[in-house]
Amino acid sequence: MAAGDSGKAQALAVRAQELFESGKYGECTATLVLLNKERAQDSKVEHNLAVARFYQGGQALFKPLEVAFAKAVALNEKKTQEGFDDESDMAVLALNQAVMLYQDRELQKARAVLEKAFKFIDAADEAIAQRVCFLLLDLYLQAYLPDQAMVVLTCLEKMLGNASASSGGAANGQGGEDEAKPASSEGGDGQPQEEANLLRFYIHQYKARVHMISRSMKACKREIKSALNLSSQNPPALFLKASLEYIRHNYRKSVKLLLGCPKLAPYVSGQCAAVLYYNNLGCIHLQMKKYSVASFYFGKALQANEQSAGRDSSAAPEEQRPYTAIADRRHELMYNQGLVFLLSGQPVLAHKCFQIALEVAARNPRLWVRLAECCIMHEAQSRSEQSASHNDRVACTVGRAQARTVLLRPPTNAGPLPSSDTTGLGLFTACGYLKNALHLLQQNVEKPAVAGMGGLSGGSATSLGGAATAAAAATATATPSGSTTFPGTESSPIRESEVPALRCETLVRLAYACLGCHNPVDALKHATALLEDQDPPCPSRAKYLGHLYAAEALCLLGREAEALRYLSPDILADINTPSESAANLQAGDGEVAQTQPNNQNAESASGTCKPLQSFAFDQPSAKLALLINLASVCCVTNDLPRASSCLQEANRLVDGSTEQSLVLHLVLLSTYLSLRDGRVQDAIDIAKHHRLATAPAS
Repeated sequence: MAAGDSGKAQALAVRAQELFESGKYGECTATLVLLNKERAQDSKVEHNLAVARFYQGGQALFKPLEVAFAKAVALNEKKTQEGFDDESDMAVLALNQAVMLYQDRELQKARAVLEKAFKFIDAADEAIAQRVCFLLLDLYLQAYLPDQAMVVLTCLEKMLGNASASSGGAANGQGGEDEAKPASSEGGDGQPQEEANLLRFYIHQYKARVHMISRSMKACKREIKSALNLSSQNPPALFLKASLEYIRHNYRKSVKLLLGCPKLAPYVSGQCAAVLYYNNLGCIHLQMKKYSVASFYFGKALQANEQSAGRDSSAAPEEQRPYTAIADRRHELMYNQGLVFLLSGQPVLAHKCFQIALEVAARNPRLWVRLAECCIMHEAQSRSEQSASHNDRVACTVGRAQARTVLLRPPTNAGPLPSSDTTGLGLFTACGYLKNALHLLQQNVEKPAVAGMGGLSGGSATSLGGAATAAAAATATATPSGSTTFPGTESSPIRESEVPALRCETLVRLAYACLGCHNPVDALKHATALLEDQDPPCPSRAKYLGHLYAAEALCLLGREAEALRYLSPDILADINTPSESAANLQAGDGEVAQTQPNNQNAESASGTCKPLQSFAFDQPSAKLALLINLASVCCVTNDLPRASSCLQEANRLVDGSTEQSLVLHLVLLSTYLSLRDGRVQDAIDIAKHHRLATAPAS
């Protein structure tokens, strides 16, 4: 507590400090009110009064405490031109203000406050300086800023060197009778060494996290090994090692490491240990495609989170802690649960989970794409069910051999299949979600925030990833040095390298949704925007779909001749590299794991989660689909010889592994061309060869 200059003020300050240390917060608050009257407009008194009121009133005064800290800062800035008359006091004030902002998920503001204090960290008390550095490290790691984090780590290593030098000098400088005294077993002389080892452990731990973000796996493994040498059974280090194995796709070893962790305390580094543990197990099983097991673990993590956040009425009062936004991982866990439902083909449940995550991640374009995928998958499932009932034209067969007759049902509708959707998850909804994502991507590309010590990029909104994305894991993709980021969510900002792939993914889905909504004009606009985007070049598989969607849109607009140029076989030139998969279009997605209790935000450590495998096809299938579409357009333009040539080439590509929907379209086109050419017997032969089994009449 701050002491005043006058005798009365000094006595009040001393009295207030004694009351605060004894836990009598009400009396301490009353004393500080009197002191505030004696020393009006004193930032130290304002600060101490705010702290005492917070301890007295608890969580209900969380917001007033932030306001009081802001007022104290304003008083200091008003007092001197430099902003603070005492740099040491400024560090304390900045740390407390940043902690409040951090607990309330105001991560950008917290970084700005700590960066100002970091400029004169050497003048602060060593204990305060270390706390400032560690909190700033967490904020940098959540924003994927490894270069800035290394600057802070260098400062911490300097503090460690100074502490070791001073303790060594003190030991060497002792003489006479001091040299004969044995070390105390209760701390005494050994306590500085223990503190130095603890600081060294944390430095190794944070270095491992920095290397994990930068994808320097050898350096990360080395730092984890050094940390474990200092404390072999430390849960954060074991969590980090499990995350490293998770990134390297050694899922069984990662599970073994987590199961081998010693019994955890209820809270580790401010995070609920059960939430971290169950979330990590869920993330691992998600990558192993064991969706039921992953859903079970995410459910356990959600249950533990409800208890730790104080929302579980069945929990005992002593098991509940004051609620803080940063410790509540419900939204990140719901995002992970949504990924499980989406991958397991349950779009309605996935949509509900993503909507809960949207409460804190409304600025995350990736989440809007996931919501759209739920709508697209639900629409596809509904259409498939309706198609199975409406297109079953064969009622039964009567007779045998030459007297065999097929009875057909009358058609029920001549237009598009009616939608029986009652959930609101249709293609029109998907279009709205995708337009939101496209707007957010375009908005942030025009005004990128460059990461740097002076002005940092945003990472405020919620990307669900880090220690939270559900709770604990590593980073998704490599972050180049000095990369640009913009806000995606509180947990993981969208990095500049991810924007082009995410934009391609959005445009492809938007073109598809517009075609499904009978809006060929917008579909053509989005498809051509995808094809014209050459900086950086769009993935070849996305370009392939862009060509198909543009051609279909032009056909719907009656411009078949223009559609032919989008169906050139040349577009297949690049679709022969198996390494280019759906992951390239979904880079950075799948905030599914956290590294360890201290990591507040980490995305999918194993690469990416791929809720919809829209681009997972090989070149033969892509060529077959292109030839079928080209033959269809040629039939519309009455270029029957070219259509016949396309179908002959397509028939040579059909084998036992060919998708049945492509075979069906090929059979229908072949039958149509045979009838157009007057080859009725050939059409009959094709129909007989591909005859479907039907149940005999009862």
